[in-house]
Amino acid sequence: MSLYNDDVKALAGSLSGFPPLTNAHSTLTVDNPLCGDRVTIHSCYDSEGCCEEPQLLAVHCEVRGCLLCQATAAIVMNGVKQAPLNLEQIDQLTACFDGMMKAEQQVEWPAHWQAMQLFAPLSAHKSRYSCVRLVFEGLSSALQGATP
Repeated sequence: MSLYNDDVKALAGSLSGFPPLTNAHSTLTVDNPLCGDRVTIHSCYDSEGCCEEPQLLAVHCEVRGCLLCQATAAIVMNGVKQAPLNLEQIDQLTACFDGMMKAEQQVEWPAHWQAMQLFAPLSAHKSRYSCVRLVFEGLSSALQGATP
């Protein structure tokens, strides 16, 4: 399976179909100066509701970057739409990705995150890991900035 297979291309192409988030609580930009990928993440989170810790309720990503970064953003927006994410879950998803890249284990992605398996071919291309991780790093930073 190639890095830029048809499924990755389709996900990257779907990015423009997500409506903007008009009621964002925060906006932050993360970038990778080595490759030029830049992701602006608009997020809505629950910091005072039913949960003890903040969780992302909605996310919109604007990506200026490669197909891998764009496809990851589409997966993330779909995933958060299915179920809110807290910081621990973001860390778990990042750990799943890292495990998949190290080929340490057969990774079982949570229910609506199986599309991340499309990035398995990246394990042979260490220089491209950051293209996928950048979006998760942005999500983590967004939640760390939320006040419980």
